[in-house]
Amino acid sequence: VTVYGQVLAGSIGYSDSICKNSLPSPFVSLVDGSGGINGHYQWEKSINPPNWTVITGATESTYSENTPLTTNTYYRRAYISDNSCGSAYTSYISIIIADNIPPIISGTLSALNIYGCLVGDAPAAALTVPQLESMGVLIFDNCSPDDSLVVSYSDVSSGTCPIVITRTYTVTDLFSNFSTINQTIRIDDQIAPVINNSLNTLNVNGCSAGDRPAAVTTVAALESMGLLISDGCTNDANLVVTSS
Repeated sequence: VTVYGQVLAGSIGYSDSICKNSLPSPFVSLVDGSGGINGHYQWEKSINPPNWTVITGATESTYSENTPLTTNTYYRRAYISDNSCGSAYTSYISIIIADNIPPIISGTLSALNIYGCLVGDAPAAALTVPQLESMGVLIFDNCSPDDSLVVSYSDVSSGTCPIVITRTYTVTDLFSNFSTINQTIRIDDQIAPVINNSLNTLNVNGCSAGDRPAAVTTVAALESMGLLISDGCTNDANLVVTSS
């Protein structure tokens, strides 16, 4: 009577997380199957254990998947004895479709100095990866192509003259991982008020400088003397008139 060893499945590796539509690394034999007589291997896979499907032609101790995966998939290996000693299965390994890595944004966004009066004078924000990259940064995601990345932004403003806006761009991938980058936008009125026409020379009867008329202190008073005054950002009532 010949007694053969117990059929043992051995073990396989490795579980992993991968991007959708990509291939897992080749599966390796950590411990070969043994026992019985003239044993052979058969790999199986499943998207819903315990329902398993035999992988045609996968009869070696190792296996390389050749079809990109779109959903979580599980693999196991059978070691089957050619006599009546039976078969044994390894614990299954899991290939999970997932991405825990946020997009990578390389570089910085240059600060902008804009002539204007209002927050609304800020330039339109970039809304796509190509638009952001045209501003001097590089964007990469390990799983999501550029046209699948979502670009959003928010503005926080402070001050009045100048107005300083901190614009925060957020780049989000298909798995809701995100990265941010800031840009500073400075909006300022850099153009002096415009004064048209000229003031007439005044001839005053008197003996000293103290006999001169009082200087006017408002735009309205200056304009009543024949001037036209305008400013691109500040209304007349807020323009300050001084004299010397």
